[in-house]
Amino acid sequence: MIDIKSELNKFPSINLDSIARIDSNISDDVRTSILLYNSALQNLKSDSEDIAIIELKKAVSLNPEFYEAINLLGLCYYYMKEYEKSEEMFEKVVKAENNGVRAFNYLRVIRGGEEKTGDIAEKKKVKKKKSTVKRVESSRDDRHQGDTRPDMTSIRGFSYTGRGKSNKKNDIIKYLAGIVAGLVIAFIIGIPGIFGPWDDAGENTGDMEIETVVVEKNEYEEYKEYKEKYTRLENEHENLKKELDTVKVERDYYKAVIKLFEIEALANARKYEEAADMLASFKGVQFTGAEKEKYDNLFNNIMPRVSDALYSEAYNLFQAGKYAESLEKYTKITEYYENYGRMDVVLYYMGKCYLELGDNENARTMFLKTIEKFPDSEYAGYSRSRLEAL
Repeated sequence: MIDIKSELNKFPSINLDSIARIDSNISDDVRTSILLYNSALQNLKSDSEDIAIIELKKAVSLNPEFYEAINLLGLCYYYMKEYEKSEEMFEKVVKAENNGVRAFNYLRVIRGGEEKTGDIAEKKKVKKKKSTVKRVESSRDDRHQGDTRPDMTSIRGFSYTGRGKSNKKNDIIKYLAGIVAGLVIAFIIGIPGIFGPWDDAGENTGDMEIETVVVEKNEYEEYKEYKEKYTRLENEHENLKKELDTVKVERDYYKAVIKLFEIEALANARKYEEAADMLASFKGVQFTGAEKEKYDNLFNNIMPRVSDALYSEAYNLFQAGKYAESLEKYTKITEYYENYGRMDVVLYYMGKCYLELGDNENARTMFLKTIEKFPDSEYAGYSRSRLEAL
């Protein structure tokens, strides 16, 4: 398969100013196609393949012989798994010859003929129809395997001919453009500094800051308008999500406040254990102001009262040999009121319940907890004796 990230390094941005200095008669369509190509490279590096495809299609429509852009468009289609369109792009380049070796290798990968690309110098079996342009490309690849400078032969699309009509006048213009392209190639080979410094990865670091693409074309302006709308709506969406989170927190708080009134009604009806169950569910709620005062009053009124009642029930159940039911009551006390005044007794009897139920491991845990939390209690002494017996 084709390693898209690796292949992108072989498509550096094009320094339009440098080319303009060589020939100031570049048409507006060619200039625009270069700007779109450079912008597409930047969008590909930021994972915006859909935008890059729009820009490359526009570049190729303005400059049909821009084979470097057609190659890059073929890679984009390959990445998007549109393999038929990808093959179509590469076939165009192969038939046109310029930069045909790279496109031929891409086609072989898509059709299952190769496992990887990049070493063009080792694939010289490709049929050479016209050797002049190929020698420039092959000699460059032999000198710099994987060199990613722009192949100026592939910029034949900058042929200064607009859209390449087939009349005689255009044929003459194309012939002259070929001469100019040859001069451009020689100039670039002789003075590589035109494209700025190159780093180890083969990227042109001199052109990293791409000019803002301003194209007075209805289709591209419409695209920019949609992009701006999307960005605005995305920002609004994020702000609404934050507001929703804030509203949810406030909603949960006032839901808990309403429950405080329900707990108060249960306490007035002497349904203390039900009220205690509801209070226990508020452990994560941070009440403030008057709500906190109400919560504290209910807690201090209900929890000690319920804990005393549970303590008596648990002890009676233990004496009756109902150890599982007794353990359940003792456990509720620890959940309701951790500062209960007889907590040392509660923990010790929980250990005894576990012993009677044959759960020595949990029994050991409760005896150790009794000793740890209440080292001076007489029940800590009882716990030590139980541990020695285990």
